[in-house]
Amino acid sequence: SWFSWVLVLLLLLDKVSLSASLQEIQAFVGESIILPCSNPALRGKPTVFWRYRDSGTVYDIIRSRELLDEQEEWFRGRVESFPDEWANGDFSIELIDVRKSDGGPYTCFIPAISEETRIVLTVKERPLPKSSQLREGIQAEPFSSLREDLRNGAGGGRPEHLLLLSAVLLGLALSWFSWVLLLLLLLDKVSLSASLQEIQAFVGESIILPCSNSDPELRGEPTVLWRYKDSDIVYDILKGSEWLNEQGEWFTGRVEGFPDEWTNGNFSIKLSNVKKADEGPYTCTIPLLGAETKLLLTVKERQTKDVRNRADGGRPEHLLLLSAVLLGLALL
Repeated sequence: SWFSWVLVLLLLLDKVSLSASLQEIQAFVGESIILPCSNPALRGKPTVFWRYRDSGTVYDIIRSRELLDEQEEWFRGRVESFPDEWANGDFSIELIDVRKSDGGPYTCFIPAISEETRIVLTVKERPLPKSSQLREGIQAEPFSSLREDLRNGAGGGRPEHLLLLSAVLLGLALSWFSWVLLLLLLLDKVSLSASLQEIQAFVGESIILPCSNSDPELRGEPTVLWRYKDSDIVYDILKGSEWLNEQGEWFTGRVEGFPDEWTNGNFSIKLSNVKKADEGPYTCTIPLLGAETKLLLTVKERQTKDVRNRADGGRPEHLLLLSAVLLGLALL
């Protein structure tokens, strides 16, 4: 029916617009996390405002000086920046000792060029290792992560989940075919947001790819492996030392780590002079813990309109949504 078609089209437009404007970052309670924000075109004495839920002051840079006078008490002593990187246009911040209540929307605003970077932080309780679950007689629940994602979405104020929930309720009044289609859209979106952190960058700028873990076992000489598309070597930390002997030629001279932050469990990297061909999946693996951080980098031409970018973004969920639109035509 026409109603089914309109509903599917609304889901498509909502999902595309949200993916174009938001970066999704995930963290576990107690660890440190990088919230990325950069623009290499900004020179001189920059002014940058970090806000939580559009009003809470997280961190301010006023004419190249840190200003914390109006910082919310909740963030005091838990937010750091990288002043040495400001000259390169990198205004990312590190949030330390992440708490459940830190989850929600963050904005990095650069008044001089009226540019905003919007981030949604989702915070989860760290799951017990499988060995601990067996010792304590706890049976792992295969769908617990999905349920937690749904809870986080409902409590974190993420508007797309409210629309999807409404779609499911409305689906009950539609034919069985429409109901199955909407359910597939919901599951696809939740599973993608649960497994990937989405990072966006423009061609030519520098971007932070976040990876952190506060596990005490990493305090000594950590080994961390960064990979592109699961095979190309981006950056390696071997027993507490940078190791670039096998780095992919494509990344040579464009990737930096933050050795001073390794003792804090921060293994993020900076990718400079971003190129269109850099986009795709990145993985940060910590072999000692069997932990992985998966990122999906999307690179845009700065002068290209958003609509054109959405058409060729290459994101797999768009294929499903396109199929949904085509199928919706059959319902007319």
